[in-house]
Amino acid sequence: MLRVTVLTASVLALAGSATDPYSFSQRGTVATPRAALHDGQPLSTQVRIEGHASATTRSSIDAYTDDGNGGGQVLSGDSGAAVARNQAGGAIRFRASDIIDLGFEVDSSWSPTHSTRDGALINGPNEPVVDVALAVRGSSKAGDDGLRIGWVANLGSHSTPIRRGDDPSAEVSRNGALLFRAAIVPSLRRGVVTLFGSLGFASETDVPSEVNVAGNSTDPGVQANATGAAFVLAAGASVDLGKGAHLTARIGDAFTDQGTTSNYGPQVDIGLAFDVGN
Repeated sequence: MLRVTVLTASVLALAGSATDPYSFSQRGTVATPRAALHDGQPLSTQVRIEGHASATTRSSIDAYTDDGNGGGQVLSGDSGAAVARNQAGGAIRFRASDIIDLGFEVDSSWSPTHSTRDGALINGPNEPVVDVALAVRGSSKAGDDGLRIGWVANLGSHSTPIRRGDDPSAEVSRNGALLFRAAIVPSLRRGVVTLFGSLGFASETDVPSEVNVAGNSTDPGVQANATGAAFVLAAGASVDLGKGAHLTARIGDAFTDQGTTSNYGPQVDIGLAFDVGN
């Protein structure tokens, strides 16, 4: 009888410790997909240090639901992510051969849109998205010395700021998502000026507006997911300023099949680079 009593008590204790299924909402900010950085020309020195800054001049995402007052809470849709409109970052690159260089890039993105890609109002975190990526770039001759075909690939991670619930004052946590970019870069150099275009893909990140947790499961914390890839186009020019300095300007856009809009909006990017060594 005592054994039966003890067994029954143990079963009841285990049943009481079991957790029921539950769900929670979340709001995050993700980076705008951009074309990988490359003007299609090979490095002429051992090391290059560069920085860049870009801005979405008119967000196609905000065009649907921008109320002019910073938006509000998400009203509908599966996405719980605002999209950062501004970005700045830096890179260091090392010449691996006459046509290939390897590098490391860091970017920070901020200034979230007032709506999600689903067209729902959102008050996303103002904390920046932080990206880190390895980069490999190449450049091959395609005719005369000035005409080349470049290529570039980035692989890394987005660190996405996310808060649980609708309260804008709630604590912000982070979750990582895959970052990938790849592009082909036709390039024509004439004197100190290089004209180039970029055709490729860049990974997209989303934050689910609601997360469902099964019973007896460990709390997953906040979640960000790589959801696919946007088609990215860009065109620009770089100018050799002398003494190893290079100024680059380009304009581009990212095209998507996710959400209510087909693109993110025009992006203007300005970069400055310095060659080091022989």
